[in-house]
Amino acid sequence: MAQDSFAHTPSDEIDSWSTLTREGDGYLTQHQRKAFEHAITLVKQRLDDTLQQKSAVKEAKTATSLVNYIDTLEDRFLNDANHVSDMEQEVALTAARLVEKVAQIILEHHPSGLSK
Repeated sequence: MAQDSFAHTPSDEIDSWSTLTREGDGYLTQHQRKAFEHAITLVKQRLDDTLQQKSAVKEAKTATSLVNYIDTLEDRFLNDANHVSDMEQEVALTAARLVEKVAQIILEHHPSGLSK
């Protein structure tokens, strides 16, 4: 039987996400997929934990612009994960960068920063 030309065996030699994105072939092994899903879960949890705090909700409602509000978030994310593991600090930075990217996209469509 001829081997399927679309068959794929992902390389297990990739040892980091940056290597996977730079040198990967676009496929994830089962282990990589589980690690990626776990990373997404951690970032989602950090987003929920930080952005659902009463102080964050209050500041969002009183912020004069999206830019001002976003500028305060990195410190908030990092402070919330301050006494946790180094990995949680990385998760906090990732969550902050994600929020900044979403804000950047919003600001591209609303240059006024959605000021009140």
